[in-house]
Amino acid sequence: MKEISFAEKVSRIREQVHQDLDFSAYDSTECRNTTNCFSHAIGATASFDSIYRVGAISGFKPLNEEYCSIDEVKDLLSKDMETLGLGFEPYNHEALKENEYVIVLLIKSYREMINDYHFLRYEGGVWTEKWRGSKPTVIDDPSRTQYMGFPWKWCGEYKITK
Repeated sequence: MKEISFAEKVSRIREQVHQDLDFSAYDSTECRNTTNCFSHAIGATASFDSIYRVGAISGFKPLNEEYCSIDEVKDLLSKDMETLGLGFEPYNHEALKENEYVIVLLIKSYREMINDYHFLRYEGGVWTEKWRGSKPTVIDDPSRTQYMGFPWKWCGEYKITK
């Protein structure tokens, strides 16, 4: 099978994120295993697991490089959204239009080190999240900041415009 170039991967993801999220795509084991909370947040179901890391889509963060700060993660997220042609702005709890949804960025850190991030998605009156290897699930309480027994910091709510 021919290897797909980085530019082609980004192009395919860009096409997906401007459409309605296809939850039936997660019926595929490959899709469940090669996507994560970030891909779910942006609405991408293409099986490109190595690119679904904040900063990778925009090319500003090598896959093997640690994050330095919460502000860096936020800045890289903004650059990824710009690369994908998605509107990205802080969410002020205003009414959403049909082509808008909300993502929440949660970051797990210890002292000054960023250990991980997680995204929640709000669309059509429903909060969802996705973990690698699983389908997206509906969550009842998006304000919880405990995931898998470790505290996560609520680092921002953003309105995404397709």
